[in-house]
Amino acid sequence: MLGHVTAGGESVNRYTEAEMVDIADRMRRVEELLFSKAPSVYNALRPKGAPRMTDKEDIVASAKPVKRTRNSKLVT
Repeated sequence: MLGHVTAGGESVNRYTEAEMVDIADRMRRVEELLFSKAPSVYNALRPKGAPRMTDKEDIVASAKPVKRTRNSKLVT
């Protein structure tokens, strides 16, 4: 799942059961935060039968990055 390899063993043996529960909980919270900020991602990955979220509020990055100089401050 996480792409880890352990010496002399399978990657699934790297974590204890309690650690896997903790990792799964952390991954769930990251997913929830991602989905709350990007409804179109949720809509693309939502479970079958789950209602769609309105995706009118998706944040879209500007096409051109803001140029900065050494003395300028990034304005958001």
